[in-house]
Amino acid sequence: MLARYIVAAATRYWLRAELSPLSDPPEIRGPLEPASVEDERVEVVVDALGACPWRSLTLAAVVCQALRALEAWEVRRDWLDIELSWMLDDSAG
Repeated sequence: MLARYIVAAATRYWLRAELSPLSDPPEIRGPLEPASVEDERVEVVVDALGACPWRSLTLAAVVCQALRALEAWEVRRDWLDIELSWMLDDSAG
């Protein structure tokens, strides 16, 4: 459940950051709904926290660990997309 809330909070933050340059987005308020169990980012956070003694860390350290894992996952996913596009370009030519 902790991983689901971390992913939901990160999504809300990133969404606001993405919308800010376009206009002055309305304030996103209201209770935070946890991310879906099926969201692949939840498993990324679960794995990252499972690999360290997160229960003995401060809240800030737990969030940093989770966000580092999410960032690393995003970089790997972006590289996979790039490599896939290279493979598709090679097969088309």
